[in-house]
Amino acid sequence: MGGTSLNTSIVLSLEFLEDELLRRKVKTERSVCDLYTSLCVLEHQAWVPVSVLRRLWQLDEDEAMDVVHLFSDMSLASVRLGGESLEKLE
Repeated sequence: MGGTSLNTSIVLSLEFLEDELLRRKVKTERSVCDLYTSLCVLEHQAWVPVSVLRRLWQLDEDEAMDVVHLFSDMSLASVRLGGESLEKLE
């Protein structure tokens, strides 16, 4: 039964994040899950400039910043002071 609850929780969380991405009007063909899992190519707990994330995600600067702030707001990542780089949290 625990696996079912975990699965439901993950699905609901991803749906919430997808809705939040739409609410923030970020135009991307990639899902939130794809955007977040793309960070796995980065060094563990390394700070990554938004310019790198823009290229990785193929988004413009404003859209990339919206995703960075979404991940930060949901405690999936930290944003360095000034909002110019992101650290993925495990």
